[in-house]
Amino acid sequence: YGIEMRDGKQVKSCLLEKATEFTAVGGQAISCAPKHAVAFTSTGQVEYCTLTVDTKYRRTMTEPVEVKAGGRVAFYPAGTVEVARLKDSQQLPYKKDAVVPCRGDAPISFRTDGNVATCILDQESLFVSTLKTKKPVSSTCKAGGLIAFDEDGKFSGCYPPPPPKPVAPDKTPAPANTTNPQGGQNQ
Repeated sequence: YGIEMRDGKQVKSCLLEKATEFTAVGGQAISCAPKHAVAFTSTGQVEYCTLTVDTKYRRTMTEPVEVKAGGRVAFYPAGTVEVARLKDSQQLPYKKDAVVPCRGDAPISFRTDGNVATCILDQESLFVSTLKTKKPVSSTCKAGGLIAFDEDGKFSGCYPPPPPKPVAPDKTPAPANTTNPQGGQNQ
């Protein structure tokens, strides 16, 4: 069930029955979660899967980033992380000499150079854009919202945090009706 084959001879992707250890793109060990998809390169290395344990992977060829179990991690062909669920909140670079506060336990994506492409902001931050105008435009980006940068590390925009989920109504049963349908009290 859920198996995609490459040339009829090699598994390209499948759903795992149980947690399994593999080798990821770049030669790093990876533990993939059951009941989630795993994809393999033509050389048999994991291209992406959902993690069973918190792990450090290469953000750049020399700098690791710790990612969280339960999140999907995908790799670029060079073996660096493309997308993951960040383990802890931290300041990460989005261009040379500039960092962004990214929220832990949230999705993050990196460009091929290891700099942040998108993340969920951990604190309100001010960014300046000149992408669509000749004049710089300042934007205050809210904590909990998504922020994006282009392939050169220029601020592309930010999106507000999602609205809070509605609180579920109280499931306490209503008191029993003590009034008799004929108008008197039940005994």
